[in-house]
Amino acid sequence: MKENNILEELTILKKVVAEQKKTIETLCEKINEVELTKNGLPPVNTKGRNRRSNLPLRESNEKLLMRLKLLINESQLYKCPDVMFWKVAAQLNVTQKRLKEVVCSTNYHNLKNILNHYRVLAACQIMIQHPAYSIQAVAAESGFYSLKSFYRWFQREVGTTPTNYRSRMMKEKSEGDDNHK
Repeated sequence: MKENNILEELTILKKVVAEQKKTIETLCEKINEVELTKNGLPPVNTKGRNRRSNLPLRESNEKLLMRLKLLINESQLYKCPDVMFWKVAAQLNVTQKRLKEVVCSTNYHNLKNILNHYRVLAACQIMIQHPAYSIQAVAAESGFYSLKSFYRWFQREVGTTPTNYRSRMMKEKSEGDDNHK
């Protein structure tokens, strides 16, 4: 059951990333205009900046989390062995305190856990695309540097071992191929 959820999440995530990439800037500008109008100020093209202090306007947790997910996906941050929290905050143009506040509000509680979630999603995709890869190769390719950690996180996220997951996906794929004949 969890395997299907992971596959659905991968598909949905790809669609969401494509859609959000196109509209995120427009939405930010519209939200800023609405907030300014709501506060009795005339709409001004602030381009994400506070008019008085020239500092970035505080965005909602959801928007910042969305930008974090986009950054993780687009730059494949989950494959980097030494992701530094302060570098991620700098890339997102927010303070470390602000980013920590948002990351702690998720079910994963810290950046390392979020990255491991994306590593498992990548591992699932790799196993489907490259069924001949060894489990160790899949772990390394998806950004895990410890096989023990890979197995622990995979079991936690998917609900089964990587070997069982691959066997099930291969079985479903062969059954799907048989149904199309």
